Order: sequence, then structure tokens, then C-alpha cells
Amino acid sequence: MLTLIAVASALSALRDVDARVALHVIVSSVYAQLVGKLADVGVIDSEPNIRNKLSRGKFTAVFLIQCLEAIGASSLRLSDA
Repeated sequence: MLTLIAVASALSALRDVDARVALHVIVSSVYAQLVGKLADVGVIDSEPNIRNKLSRGKFTAVFLIQCLEAIGASSLRLSDA
């Protein structure tokens, strides 16, 4: 027989799974949009490759500038001073 605690625990776990799935969908959409924006400025790369570059945090300065251009950044502030 299910106790109230077991039901509450199961519902909490389900919410956690739902949140993770929603986050995955959002993040996947963001990567897909970045791939499209990069393609618009002439940078052709696959979504998995871009995802790996960003998740590892290891990419060239050129790639950083290409991403900034692709997303329409007009300036980059390096300090608050």
C-alpha cells in the first residue's frame, strides 16, 4: 500500500524529471538556434560539435568572436572600471 510520503516522493521525483526534460529541450533549442545563427554568418558546424565546444569550455578566440557576431553582440565589456 502506498503511503502519503511515498506518493509525495514519487510526485517530487516526477517534477524533477519533468524539469530536467524541459531544461534539455530548452538547451537543445538554444544550441540549434546558435548553429543557425553561426551558419548565417558563414560558420558551418554541427550542433553536437558546438555543444561539445561550449560544454568543455575549450574553444578558440576566433570561435568566441564568431559566436558574438552571430548573436548580434555589438560590444564586449571586460571590466567594470
